[in-house]
Amino acid sequence: MGNMKTKLVVPDEPYACNMLIVGEMPHELDADSTAFSQSNLHGQDLAKLIDRAGLYWHKIARTNVFSEKAWPTSISVEDYFDSALDPAAVKSMEFAPFDFNGHCWWPKPQFAPELRRLASEVHLVQPRFILAVGRTATWAINTLFAREDERHEKREMHEFFDFVLQSAQHMVHVLPIPHPAYYRHLAAALNKHSRLNLASIEHAHARTVACIKGQFQLAEQRAASAAWKPPVEPTEGAEDATD
Repeated sequence: MGNMKTKLVVPDEPYACNMLIVGEMPHELDADSTAFSQSNLHGQDLAKLIDRAGLYWHKIARTNVFSEKAWPTSISVEDYFDSALDPAAVKSMEFAPFDFNGHCWWPKPQFAPELRRLASEVHLVQPRFILAVGRTATWAINTLFAREDERHEKREMHEFFDFVLQSAQHMVHVLPIPHPAYYRHLAAALNKHSRLNLASIEHAHARTVACIKGQFQLAEQRAASAAWKPPVEPTEGAEDATD
């Protein structure tokens, strides 16, 4: 794992908010080009959502939580986590657990450097808006950057959260969205001949697109405002000093 290949792609002309998309695994992003792999259906689906939101793919930075495959034939993010750690190992873990269907899973020790690499990439890009694609990406950003008392929270899809990126001293919007696989699984489970079911899928897509547009616009406005500063949290005893 010493020669981990980064999947970070930085655009030549980024948006003012330095938008960053964080995916899950190596097969989702193509680091050798400025687009998703044409052979990856999930990548194509996400590119369509970005296009529907009125954004340009080539102006968005992107990376993955994991840049190396867990196994030569790995196709599941579960291969990067372990639920059978002894209590002593759990106490020494530097990252919050990943909530997988109500169970706590921890990143396998050999993949911990991947999370540190992701953190360094976020500091490099200095985004004001992160699109976290799927539960794993949402968990990774939360465990790396959320306030310590919030790092064990389970974030819901479409419910954005903020954190202050200390290296840039500005607020970062994080929008978790369902992984493109979710929509494909939903379509497969529904009766495709039902107009109501098709409308449900379109409604889910439309909600994601609307959330992306809304949070992107807010991030762009903040980036354009030189006077805007992140709120300063009161220090302990500050209220007593003002009484």
